[in-house]
Amino acid sequence: MDERWITAGACVVSLLLGAWLALALRAVRERARARARSQRAQRGEQRAALVLAAGGFHVKARQQPVRYQVQVDGEAHDVELIIDYLVESKGEQLVAEVKTGAGPITVQNPDTRRQLLEYQLATQSNRVLLVDPEGDEIMEVVFPIAGARAEPITPAPSSRAVWPAIIAIAVLIAAVGWFYLGR
Repeated sequence: MDERWITAGACVVSLLLGAWLALALRAVRERARARARSQRAQRGEQRAALVLAAGGFHVKARQQPVRYQVQVDGEAHDVELIIDYLVESKGEQLVAEVKTGAGPITVQNPDTRRQLLEYQLATQSNRVLLVDPEGDEIMEVVFPIAGARAEPITPAPSSRAVWPAIIAIAVLIAAVGWFYLGR
């Protein structure tokens, strides 16, 4: 058998083994991160009850399911939400969403903003609460639902996937190795 074919085969096997190992290590790392996030969130939700009580809110329910309907082409669809806390203050019931994380807890985060907006719409509340248990902060959030005018939308630049470039570079390295080392 030609030495170049052996070298090319070794390069391909090494490349595949390296890719498999990288993916396996990534999966282990992601599982560890998910476990840490889950534990942090659980501690945050427990602490949030204390923060809410200190803020004058009486906790009525935790992990409260809320159901509502949306119409799609005239057909009703049931939707269920699980809200972190249902609280009461001065006779008013409010939804409190608890957020933990490394970054700042803010409505500038699109996922948080959409979640709070859905909670306000689903519960027909005038306002919702965003709780940062690690910062001992309760933020009152009110969305201008009726008659709101938004600023003009500026599209964000798109991000490109990195994997196709990595694969192309790996194939190029394997080809160069086969060409030069196989001679």
